[in-house]
Parts: sequence; C-alpha cells; structure tokens
Amino acid sequence: MSNVLIIGAGGRMGGWFFRYFLYLRDQYKDHSKTTKKTTSNNYMNLDKIFLVDSKKIDFVDSLMCKNVYSSQQVSDFVRQSNIIVFCTPSDITIGLFRKLIKLIEPGTIIIEVSSIKNKIHKKLRKYYLNQRNFRLISIHPMFGPGALVFSNNNIILHVPIESFSTSNGTKLVKRIFPIFRVIKVDNATDHDSLVSIVISLIYFINLVFSRMLIDTLNKYDAKSSKVNLKFLKQISGSSYKVQSMLSESILTDDPSLFSGLFLNSPISISTIRKYGKLYNDLSAHLMGTNKDYLENYVTGVKKEIASQIDLDESYRKLYKLLSKD
Repeated sequence: MSNVLIIGAGGRMGGWFFRYFLYLRDQYKDHSKTTKKTTSNNYMNLDKIFLVDSKKIDFVDSLMCKNVYSSQQVSDFVRQSNIIVFCTPSDITIGLFRKLIKLIEPGTIIIEVSSIKNKIHKKLRKYYLNQRNFRLISIHPMFGPGALVFSNNNIILHVPIESFSTSNGTKLVKRIFPIFRVIKVDNATDHDSLVSIVISLIYFINLVFSRMLIDTLNKYDAKSSKVNLKFLKQISGSSYKVQSMLSESILTDDPSLFSGLFLNSPISISTIRKYGKLYNDLSAHLMGTNKDYLENYVTGVKKEIASQIDLDESYRKLYKLLSKD
C-alpha cells in the first residue's frame, strides 16, 4: 500500500488532488471486493492521505475520512509518504524540494504540477541528477479544479524531467491516473510553447476582455441605468454568452496562476507580444476603413482554419452547448 502527501492541499488544485486520491482509494477497495486478482486492477492501493498547507485545511474535519491527516508542517509526513504531490507555485516548489530532499525516502514518487515547465525542470533536474533515489514526475493537468475526478475526458500532459526511460515515466503517470488520457510532450520547451497558445494567450485575451467590459459599463450611471453584466447576457446572442462565460470562469483562478503564465514564461510573453502586433496591424487597417483588406483577411483566416477544422461542426457544437442551459 502507498501513502500520498499533497503539499498545498488548501488551494483549489490541491483540493482537487485530495478528492482524486480519495476516489482512487475507494475504487481500489470496490474492485478488490469483486475480483480475486486485486493486483491486476487498474487502481493503486492507497492507504493514508496526508494534507499539508501553511493555512489550516478546514474541509478535512468536516469530511471525517478514515486515514486522512493534515498539518501545517511538511516534515510531519515526508518520511511516511510514497507519493508526494506539489500543488504549489513553481518558486515555492523549488524551495521546498531543496529543503526536503534529504528527508525523502528511496523509491518515493515526486509529482509536480506547474503550468510552466522550463524553469522548474532546470532546477529539479539538477537535484534529481545528484540524488537519483526517487522518481520525479512532471505533469500538467489540462483542466481546472472544478473538473470531475472520475471523468475520462480529463487530459494530463506528461513532460519528462528524466532524460532516459521516458516511456516508463509515462507508464507510471498512467498507473497513477488510470482513467485519464495521458499525453507525453517531449520536453519543457515544447510544452511551454503549446501552453502559450492554449492557455496563456486565452487568459490574456479574456482578462483584457473583462477589463473592457468594466470600463464600458462604468460610463453608465449605476443607479439610473439597468445596463450591467447581467443585462448584457439578456440581450446578447451566442457569441457573447460563450465569451463572457469563458472570461468569468477564468477569473475564478488564483492571481498567482496569471503571474506564472504571463511572467514566468518568456515564450508566453513572446506569444502575447505577437498577438499584440497582429491586433495593431488589423486595427490600423480598420482605422483606414480598408474594406477590401478586411474581407480578404477574414477570407484568408477562414480558408486556413477550414483546411484543418470543420467550421460547420464547430458551429453546431456551440449551439448544442448553449442549448443545455
């Protein structure tokens, strides 16, 4: 049996990992009751779950779960843990790892879940190469803390820190997350390049979009006008509803995530700057009321996207999503 330690368990993502490992433990027990070959099922045999955060983790007391323990001191549980998950910002993870490395038992699986990999990979690889008596796993859950812990739609990226046996590393990730789709990204640079598009740029665009809404609505007298964010949803079509839903959901994330995405990744900064150049270029042509340029621009973008994506299918999915409300 294995014991799991979650560092940063008081945060939203730390809370997700707690719920996940609790679910995983229950699944093993349920499968053990229905099959004699318990060692062949897909779920790890977990025993104790340790939760650590600098603040008190209030939800633990209310759950009354067996073999779940919490503390504000990481050192209370390190030696008893077979799996340690760092759900902390990169700089904190690096600092804690440096302090705890001598306490980690041989064979322990260390998991870090940061959104940006280049910096943390360089630091952790150095410690790993000096030690080599534990397994170091770098993953990126491509979902937020609101995701269901048992959904097979969840995707986890595995970005190997070890320069050898990467296939074994991916197998280990699949062993820990048996019902999720695990995708290996070859290295930290490739990972951060992809994240700069699928996360950092999206967060940046929607942050500015939200700021624009606030500044626009501030022009109306709040006491005498019914124009507010709820009113905009009432009068809007599908495009605004989806966009506003996305921008509002992003704002539920901790500000430290924005800092990590924007400030800790030179690749993300470069991507955002390129977006700014494209924006300025198109804006300049709009200011010149260049109709031909705009229509050619739209046609060109549509043609290139349509060569890889079924635009009509995307349109149908959009309305299918909205019809569920």
